[in-house]
Amino acid sequence: MSGDIKITSLNVNGLNNPIKRKKVLQKMKREGGNVMFLQENHLSREDLKKLERLTNAQVHSASFHSARRGVAILITNFETIKMNILPRFMFLFQNLPTCSPQNNFNKWDKLLNTFVWGGKKA
Repeated sequence: MSGDIKITSLNVNGLNNPIKRKKVLQKMKREGGNVMFLQENHLSREDLKKLERLTNAQVHSASFHSARRGVAILITNFETIKMNILPRFMFLFQNLPTCSPQNNFNKWDKLLNTFVWGGKKA
């Protein structure tokens, strides 16, 4: 098993046409990938459940109530992600310093506030 994770992103501009849906599914199978992003899929929640069954993937989505817009993230081979990605994050978090001087917290607070607020006052 390779440690590589393949990510694919497609702006499909709607998948309600059966021919287009079939072509996109074929492309997804041909290209493979562990994580696939489908933007502008225009699918309802029911259609997303069908997509989950057809692709044998976990589908995480945000759809719009009128079957417009919508984004879906399909995750296949989830075990690969759990075995390869999550342990790396655990390693990073385990190596964070556990004892830090107060001035480090002040620096981190200032950096986070600048990031969150874009330099504006809260």
